[in-house]
Amino acid sequence: MTIQRGQKPYSDFAVGELSLFGVAIIIVFFFAWTYVVFAAEVPTFNLHKTCKTDVFAYRGTTTGEASGQVSEQGCLKSEQSARETLVGQWTQFPPTTIRECLEIQGDGATSQSYVELLTCLQMAGPDKTFK
Repeated sequence: MTIQRGQKPYSDFAVGELSLFGVAIIIVFFFAWTYVVFAAEVPTFNLHKTCKTDVFAYRGTTTGEASGQVSEQGCLKSEQSARETLVGQWTQFPPTTIRECLEIQGDGATSQSYVELLTCLQMAGPDKTFK
């Protein structure tokens, strides 16, 4: 094949396909990488927000004050204990189950709970998934 002066050795159409294909490959690798990173470690939740929301929800049932398990200190202790359990067991859960349970937890606009996340993962079990 001879290339004449001013003529490109490839067509614009082929370059467009190559560029689109390249972008698609980059996107696929990006999502694959973020999926692995996403599931590789226990997420960080704002426990003070979670516990404040929980304590507020239980206030006023009889005396107007939180006590026992619904105190903020009790909540923080439970959440921290659940997080420690998650750290120890995280790699035992299938990535799809982790993703599904994290989706149930939401994006952080609402309170997120390690206790609820751990419960979700344990209920799903190693061979079960949500439908």
